[in-house]
Amino acid sequence: MGYHVLSNSQMTSILSYAFFSGLALGFIFSFLAQRDAIFPPQKKGLLRKIIPWIVLCIFLSDISLLIYRISYYPWDIEPQPSQASIFREMNYMSSGYPVWGWANDDQLPIISTLTGALMWLCWTVYAFQFKPSATSWWKKVCKVVAYLTLSMIIIGFNMHELSDVGLYIGLIIVIVILLWIAKVKHQKNDMVYAIEANGDNMGNMPMAGKDEKNEDSTRFMPQPIVEMPPLPNDTIHQDVHKVIITEPPMPPTHDVIKSEPEASVPQPQQRDDKKNVYQEPENNSEIEMMYCKYCGKRIEADSIFCKHCGKRL
Repeated sequence: MGYHVLSNSQMTSILSYAFFSGLALGFIFSFLAQRDAIFPPQKKGLLRKIIPWIVLCIFLSDISLLIYRISYYPWDIEPQPSQASIFREMNYMSSGYPVWGWANDDQLPIISTLTGALMWLCWTVYAFQFKPSATSWWKKVCKVVAYLTLSMIIIGFNMHELSDVGLYIGLIIVIVILLWIAKVKHQKNDMVYAIEANGDNMGNMPMAGKDEKNEDSTRFMPQPIVEMPPLPNDTIHQDVHKVIITEPPMPPTHDVIKSEPEASVPQPQQRDDKKNVYQEPENNSEIEMMYCKYCGKRIEADSIFCKHCGKRL
């Protein structure tokens, strides 16, 4: 009866597959560490700061041991079955057509260290990328069971026959189901509710809810402030009155200069821009006019108070 042992070419293939598997598992564990993270992120405590570095030290020790064992492996000698490899093969219910052979006494330490380094690589990435999530206790139990099962698959992985593929596929399905059960439904936190209700600090308006889609958005607009002209009186200083109106102000109208009341309708006035003198066609009398320095309306030149705004000239 011939016994099957790993060849040197198979050992090289295993090391190559382990390298690419480590990259894929690193991305998977990074995703699991950040899934359902709480926002805003919590401040790290002392324990969360120390644990990632402890796990990193374990990973680096396994990598160092793996490099040491690979460097001292007899690559120039054809591997032969050992007593331990023969015993493991005999206890394994083999069909006689293995995909991979069984590691001998020189190969088994390398394979064991390699799987351990892969597992600690995954947990190092998980520890550094970990973000807490609002998970109930029973969902945390599902996550722990899924992570333990995944770790056992990594550290105890072997592929001797095609029947092993079905076993690993079944275990992966169980892990996916447990992680799906442990998923946290995304809910709006208090910060989001506060922004939707009151607006943010940048002056943005509150967000419209389901029952406020048809609401008039103009009610949030600031009301216009219109400065009203002062009331005419004999005081020199007057306060500016401001009122708030709900409708747009009417466009300003041009002030009409009223002349002295007369019996007949006066003819159009003729203005002399050079002398600022206005002539009355009926009696040809000249009335000197000037502009008020406060309201800008025309008044008689000999006026002491403006007859329009009431301010002293």
